[in-house]
Amino acid sequence: SALLTIWSLPNDKIVPVIYAPKSIRFGDSPDELVKALEGRGYDPKSEVFICNNPEQCKPLIDTYNPSEIQRVSVPQQLVPEKVSPVEYQIDITGSQGKFILVFNNTYHPGWEAKIGEREPLKHIIANGYANGFVVDQLGDFQLKLYYTPQRELDYAYSISKWGMAVGISILVGLWLFKLR
Repeated sequence: SALLTIWSLPNDKIVPVIYAPKSIRFGDSPDELVKALEGRGYDPKSEVFICNNPEQCKPLIDTYNPSEIQRVSVPQQLVPEKVSPVEYQIDITGSQGKFILVFNNTYHPGWEAKIGEREPLKHIIANGYANGFVVDQLGDFQLKLYYTPQRELDYAYSISKWGMAVGISILVGLWLFKLR
């Protein structure tokens, strides 16, 4: 008979979908994260793991300098609202400066975080699999998290709806012309 082994995290290790950790742990390989999770020295609710070794970490996002994000603060309150499967609005209160926002969804470069109409925030891989964003803003503000490939899909859907409407109009016009 086959042996089935199921591995799960204890409830104290499960983190919210969107959160801001209190500290950052840099490591050289994903194995370090697994070892930290197995031990008692890592709390994923208050710490984020960022791999910074190009040989061991695939894919490595080399567009950030680890020294830019070594010191982080945590906002007083972070209230995420899921607008749709591809969009979140996050109300942030009491930001004291730079922090990492973790979106616990499998990393994809198409996820983008913006504050107002500014440039997108720096996007990194957090905890070996998730989306992380470097936020550097003081005070209270709203952040929009959006899956950008959806824009092309929405555009294509709009074109196909208009194309269908034109096609139906032509068919109805031909049918009416034939009835005369």
